[in-house]
Amino acid sequence: SGTITVDPDGAELIDGAATLALTTTQTAFVVCDGSAWRTVAKSGGSGLTGTNVDSIEVVRKTANNTAVNNSTTLVNDEHLTATIAANEIISFVAMLFYSSGATPEMKFAFTVPAGATLVWSHVANGSALVTVSGTAGNFAGSGVSLGIMLQGTVANGGTSGSLTLQFAQVTANASNTFTLQNSTLTLFRNT
Repeated sequence: SGTITVDPDGAELIDGAATLALTTTQTAFVVCDGSAWRTVAKSGGSGLTGTNVDSIEVVRKTANNTAVNNSTTLVNDEHLTATIAANEIISFVAMLFYSSGATPEMKFAFTVPAGATLVWSHVANGSALVTVSGTAGNFAGSGVSLGIMLQGTVANGGTSGSLTLQFAQVTANASNTFTLQNSTLTLFRNT
């Protein structure tokens, strides 16, 4: 009573343990890197704790992006970008709403400063990891608005810059492809 237990599937672990126990006044943000679950941030009576999380920043799209039409060239999202300091480590989650037809589909990528180490994936069991800045992952389109969650980590080098979402069509097509208002990019800034 008063405890909620998060229990991953089968032999999966959270922070190296079989379960994560939370009281009714705590919240936790747990992510998977493709092979293991970890607590990025946990809040409770004493505030924010976690894996050296200093702050959480949420960037929200205030409008639909300008549409990509008949192009497979990645473009920067007009809103979903955040500054990264030199030598900073961040974890991020992008909750994306998008619209793309079944033929062009949609691809997403992230860019980071030169010298940064990037790893990201979409939130699904067995998703392939992307480790190169500007390298895209492809996602289905259906002609209706869809949503997807992407997560990752950036260990920045000595050059400050930005983490920026990019998108384009997988197959060039005359229909419009774009990211939608209220998509978010949440950053967990670590020491």
